[in-house]
Amino acid sequence: RRSRGFSYKLPIKTVLKAIKLLRGRFANRCAIVGKAMGPWTLAYHLYGSEDFLCDSLLEPDKVKAFLDVLKEVTILFANEQFACGADVVTIADHATGDLVGPNAYRDLLLPVHREITARIEGPAILHICGKTLDRMEYIADSGFVNFHFDSKVDPLAAMEAVKGKISLSGNINNVETLLYGNPKVIEEDVKRIMAAGVQVIAPECAVPLRVSNTNLQAIVTSVSKLAKENQA
Repeated sequence: RRSRGFSYKLPIKTVLKAIKLLRGRFANRCAIVGKAMGPWTLAYHLYGSEDFLCDSLLEPDKVKAFLDVLKEVTILFANEQFACGADVVTIADHATGDLVGPNAYRDLLLPVHREITARIEGPAILHICGKTLDRMEYIADSGFVNFHFDSKVDPLAAMEAVKGKISLSGNINNVETLLYGNPKVIEEDVKRIMAAGVQVIAPECAVPLRVSNTNLQAIVTSVSKLAKENQA
């Protein structure tokens, strides 16, 4: 059920306004990608990370009930972004292998993700930071159109794990490659990821604000250059 005044709360209103501005300025020039936090990530903040992770083992039914409530926030915010002009929305939901095992994703979060993808009104990308290779076979069946993954995961192994059931995006290292690297280093990383067959070449996560525009532009330049070479 829609929360009264949800879209008028300042943080939400600001994001929606930004999407409208981007749609007006860049409608036919690039994809407008929104973002919403998933129920697992929201639970870290509202439940407390340590308590939530402990209860995922000790009181799984309690965790399921919490996720069931929080998923409504994710769905509502994603749909508000689509209504304002987003082409796709990324759902960040950090059930990472650095914190929980693959069965936690399979048993607790996968059913919730399937409901989210069934109810949102447009295509969605799932993002999970860190080590995710051991749960990619489940992520591939979640209903998301794409999984955006971290540089901790080998791209070739990732492609093998999803077996063509979902497209992948990533996984250029933000710090070593984008922040402290140069266009040549970026091209080598792009080449490695493209060779693995990853469909969308992108930074692994939110780009550090200190990354130069030159290095960001080098991603696009490298992809275009290597794609032409592969077609030759």
